[in-house]
Amino acid sequence: MPGVMMIEAMAQTAGLLGLVSDNRDGSEGCLYLLCGLEKTRFRRKVVPGDQLVLHAEFINARRHILRFRCEGRVDGELVASTELLVAEQIVKSDEGGA
Repeated sequence: MPGVMMIEAMAQTAGLLGLVSDNRDGSEGCLYLLCGLEKTRFRRKVVPGDQLVLHAEFINARRHILRFRCEGRVDGELVASTELLVAEQIVKSDEGGA
């Protein structure tokens, strides 16, 4: 599995964690936009047949910027880790519409 796909999967996991941590049901139109990576490390390849287990942990939030610590493991062995910076954006829906 390419590293960029592992980062994408970790970002999706962090987005879900952010969504449920704020007790949102998804109807408010909240977007989480990936803005940065820090401390990213790839320790070994993930090959077909491996089961990649992802873990995300909320670190903090400042002005709608959330920070998550994420890691991927195969058979309990750490294969990738990063800290993600995610921007939270509320999308206003036009309920009156034409």
